[in-house]
Amino acid sequence: EQGGFYGAISNDGAVERQAPKGLVQHSRLLWTYANAARLLQDDAYLKLANRAFTYLLENFVDAQHGGFFWLVDAAGLAWRGQVAAHQWRAPRVKRLAVFAKIHAGSQRLDRSWR
Repeated sequence: EQGGFYGAISNDGAVERQAPKGLVQHSRLLWTYANAARLLQDDAYLKLANRAFTYLLENFVDAQHGGFFWLVDAAGLAWRGQVAAHQWRAPRVKRLAVFAKIHAGSQRLDRSWR
């Protein structure tokens, strides 16, 4: 609904639409879907990897301080007063994205982040 992936699903499978979304969560989804696309040769997984990749770069980047935010709210906005996760500076996240792309065995991941 609001881009990316839901931040939480309850044990009974109900989507928690207002749950915050996490940097690690979206990074892991990127890796998982990129790897699934490579292993299964299925573009549906590549589409999901691109979705995670784009959301990471459009919503988690802290343009003011550098690095990425750990959490964004359900709408993709950084939580008020949150300090960027400086240990996850852009080069590390870009390496993660490149790593996922390699695992996908494809140059088809969106490259507009460069």
